[in-house]
Parts: sequence; structure tokens; C-alpha cells
Amino acid sequence: MAERKLSEYVSVIATIDPDEYTTASYQSDVWDMQNFTQVMAVIMGGSFGTAGTLDAKFQFAPTSNGTYTTVPGIAITQLTEAATSSDRQAVMNVSAGEVGASTNRWGRVNLDVGVETTDCAVIVLGKPVRTEAFTTIAAHDLSTVSEIV
Repeated sequence: MAERKLSEYVSVIATIDPDEYTTASYQSDVWDMQNFTQVMAVIMGGSFGTAGTLDAKFQFAPTSNGTYTTVPGIAITQLTEAATSSDRQAVMNVSAGEVGASTNRWGRVNLDVGVETTDCAVIVLGKPVRTEAFTTIAAHDLSTVSEIV
């Protein structure tokens, strides 16, 4: 029996595409936490402006277009150029139980770029509630996932 690929166990469920972002707040795609037991966000900081900063946190709401609130205690330590955080990554994890997925089922990542323009991106991976292996991009992957090899 062939060994399963990691991509058969997790889905790409949200992103903030890699780009040079000006000082502002940016939100990832929204996902339905009722489809996942756990979610992991990988925050990637590229080249920072001289005083650039980068903050990230999970936010959830009862409806997909509702008012999003931050999950207490789950946020990255600020990445900064002053702390030589250029070309670094940070990882955040959250479980369905931590957000009360039955009432706060819609999630996103909020990324705050501060002070100066910064190259950055976020990719969010979800572990589906069902444990059977997925071999197609139709499972829970974003429609922008063009191929799994």
C-alpha cells in the first residue's frame, strides 16, 4: 500500500496572497470551522521596511459576514525589522473547541502591517473533521488550488 501524502490529510482553506503590503489590516479568505477539527496559519514575513511591523491573529464570527472577534491568547509575537524578523515565519494553531465552533463557526486570519510597507503572506491549513484521505482538490481546498502532485 502506498504511503499517503500529507496533502491528503489537510486542506488549503485560506490565504493572504504574497505581495508587498502597505500599512493597513488585511483579512484572509473565510472558512467554516465546522468542517475542521484544527486549523494552522503560517505567517510569512519577507522584506520589511526600516521600521516595519507585522501582527497576526485568528478572528471568528457566528456568520460569514458577521462581526469578527479575536480569539484571546492566540496571536503571534510581533515581527519587526528592528528585531531582524525579515524572512521569518510564525505559526498559529487553533482547535474547534477553542473557538466554540458551534456558535463562532466562521474564521479568518487578520494581518496587520504597521509603520512601513512589508512583503508578507499567510497560508491557512485545515484538518478536516472527516479523517478519510482526500485525493482531489475538491475536498475543502480553496478554488485557487490548481494542482496537487
